Amino acid sequence: MNFKTLLMWCMLISVFFTASIKNAFGLFDFYWFYVVYLIVWLRGFYVVGFKKIIFNVFSISLGAIILLSVLNFFLFNYPIFDLSKQAIGFIFCGLAWWLTMYEFQHDFKPIIKAYLGIALVAAVLCIPEQLLHINNLHITPKKGAFMGLYRCYSFCEEPFYLAMLLAPALVWYLQQWSVLNKYQKIAVFFLLNGLFMTFSGAAWIGILVYGILVMFKKSSLVYKALLMIIITLMSFLIGSYHGTQKRISDTVEIFKSFPHLPSYQQLIKTNSSSRSIYLHTITAWEQTKKNPITGGGLGSHQEAYRRVVIEPLNKRIKPFSVHLNAADAASGLIRWISEMGLLGGGLIVLLLVQLLYIKRGANNEAAGSYWIIHLIHGGNYFIHGSFFFLFLNFRTWRLIQLNRSNKESKP
Repeated sequence: MNFKTLLMWCMLISVFFTASIKNAFGLFDFYWFYVVYLIVWLRGFYVVGFKKIIFNVFSISLGAIILLSVLNFFLFNYPIFDLSKQAIGFIFCGLAWWLTMYEFQHDFKPIIKAYLGIALVAAVLCIPEQLLHINNLHITPKKGAFMGLYRCYSFCEEPFYLAMLLAPALVWYLQQWSVLNKYQKIAVFFLLNGLFMTFSGAAWIGILVYGILVMFKKSSLVYKALLMIIITLMSFLIGSYHGTQKRISDTVEIFKSFPHLPSYQQLIKTNSSSRSIYLHTITAWEQTKKNPITGGGLGSHQEAYRRVVIEPLNKRIKPFSVHLNAADAASGLIRWISEMGLLGGGLIVLLLVQLLYIKRGANNEAAGSYWIIHLIHGGNYFIHGSFFFLFLNFRTWRLIQLNRSNKESKP
């Protein structure tokens, strides 16, 4: 294994293992893989060169977003330090992934192989973890699910994050099912089992949504019928679960207060997930009302949430403290719209259209399933694979364009 491949493996491990020192130096969360990113940067200056790192489509686009964010922060009178952390994080993490993908160009095989291998290990570890939980040996936080089973973490920070990262691997294998060998088909079983043991409703809903979107670009009537049967059955199973029913009813009730803060009684009786989604939604609404085109700017949602939700609630006769996912908005879609307005929403639409436009490629299918789940419930820009799957999708699209150009140029 050469040094370039070793760094690639470390980058992919960082997607799953996101342990950090919270509020390090009193400034920001320090993740262990920042050291790896720094090494990637140093190698990049030597191998790729400063000009290519700075003058490329991604870097220029990122620079434009940061510039717009600076203007928005002055418009909203937000603390510039919040923007600084996001801007530095975008540049540092985003370009580390750009450098990783650039060095491998369009050779996805080693990257995909490494990702699938790590995902499989993470899924397999759910089995001994579950057995230990059942025997009252809790090496990870004890979160009961049902029928005496517990939610599994493997080596991820949360069960949901594990589910979000296992789903693309499962989709990749299913897209390749007809050419899989027996060992790869066994891997599918372990991935399904690991995904099940996370008991993450958001991840399963994301897979269902993506399955519905994929139907629109498949021509086979048999495929569509089979997919509709699977989606119907899974929807029934998810909907019949008591916890899911409560979340749905709570969400419907609390959104009747839109766009105002709900009453104290409504806040008390609503489950934390539905409450979190609603409060972040009205925060995004207030941001886009003031600046519809570009929102509040990178990193603005947390300050907006403090002004729109926390301060008004604390001024009430019965104060209600709510600090649920204030930094990441509990949803990638809500945060993108809150901090980037219609421009950010447009970029999301463009990404989804592109995912459906590409007619083939398991790499693209994996990236698509990830982004659907990320938009539903993952609002962190830097960790849990967002840049990896973004560049994986872009490189797949670029490779297809190059192949088409080469075919058209041949006599």
